[in-house]
Amino acid sequence: MPLNTGWNLISLPLSLADTSLLSVMSSVGDDNWTSVWSYDETGWHRYDKEGPSFLNDLYIMDAGSGYWINMIADDTLVITGSLPEPTDITLREDWNLAGYNSLESMATLTALASLGDNWTSVWTYDETGWHRYDKEGPPFLNDLTEMGSGNGYWINMTSADIWTI
Repeated sequence: MPLNTGWNLISLPLSLADTSLLSVMSSVGDDNWTSVWSYDETGWHRYDKEGPSFLNDLYIMDAGSGYWINMIADDTLVITGSLPEPTDITLREDWNLAGYNSLESMATLTALASLGDNWTSVWTYDETGWHRYDKEGPPFLNDLTEMGSGNGYWINMTSADIWTI
């Protein structure tokens, strides 16, 4: 998966044999990235090569989670693995940084159908900027029409649920 200079919001659509962060990032040139960040119910987690190592608390990268990767130069992240089993992702009430556990792209509303009315908006970020689908906002602003493999997503939930892709 291509990683562009600057911030990249990604996910791992496959389950990997070795989920250690440094193993996952091994295909990316060591001088081409500086940090990887994730967010869960306990807050932000990071692995920052340039910061104090005692602040690093992110050592594993799993399918189903979203990750921010800060790149100094363009590069490619190569991953090999198998489809996650199951592909269910637990989402809590409020904001969730989640991955997309599928190799098949899907229309946003179809991809989120298992969540019923328990979500309000979903956002992603790529080299062109932010994209969103907000059920409560003006429809003409909804430019996130499809969810795809390798992308990370911020999903705002009104109550906890299981996302089945």
